[in-house]
Amino acid sequence: MKKPLLIGLPATCKTTYSRLIAKKLNFEIISTDILFRKYRAIPLDSNKFGVEIMRNFLSCVEKQSKEIYTKILPEAEKGKLGDSKLFRSFGEDIFRLYEIEMNKWLNKNGKFDNKIVDLSASALLYEENRNLFSAKNGYTKILLDVNTNIILSRLLKDYKQYLENSKNAGKKMPIRGAYEIAAENAIKNGGTAIEGLQAQLEKDKNYRIEKYKKYSDKIIKIDSEIPKEQICEIILKKL
Repeated sequence: MKKPLLIGLPATCKTTYSRLIAKKLNFEIISTDILFRKYRAIPLDSNKFGVEIMRNFLSCVEKQSKEIYTKILPEAEKGKLGDSKLFRSFGEDIFRLYEIEMNKWLNKNGKFDNKIVDLSASALLYEENRNLFSAKNGYTKILLDVNTNIILSRLLKDYKQYLENSKNAGKKMPIRGAYEIAAENAIKNGGTAIEGLQAQLEKDKNYRIEKYKKYSDKIIKIDSEIPKEQICEIILKKL
């Protein structure tokens, strides 16, 4: 049996379903988003496990653009690339290049072996990741095609939780992703958080959904809030 690899827009509960599937199949789960945030914050001169990813990434950046390499190197040396907003200021493709190098390194070091892989929503937009997580390598890519209104409701809930976490911490917590940035920017420009989230979601949907359908092996359409265990069973039947 091939391992399921769930794909879809943000807030489609890929991580939740991946955890449930891992439990049912008696596998561990590895969430690359968590490792993405962890490893890119390691200073370049560190001896910590995973610093090799940053070295590989910087080597690739230098080959692509000397200008970007010169600007990003000091930030990498200080471990500042854990800040998503700062890292993304060098361009989304540069940001995702680190993710590509990280996935290659994790795979090379056997970190995906006998595990359910929980990927970021953006990972399979890049050919290197699609080649790595292919049917040839034992994966079945399953698209969770979730109703937009459901996704928007979840994104708003997540943003409110971000605000609550910031309030409890007594300071603004680091912004993790594009949707928090979109909500913040909308508010700064006199709009509302939901307007920012909706605009970003529409942008992502227009750009990504047809690509996801093209890249997926199976599609599960979700138009209402269905019990998670039920969705999990549907996914398992697709394998």
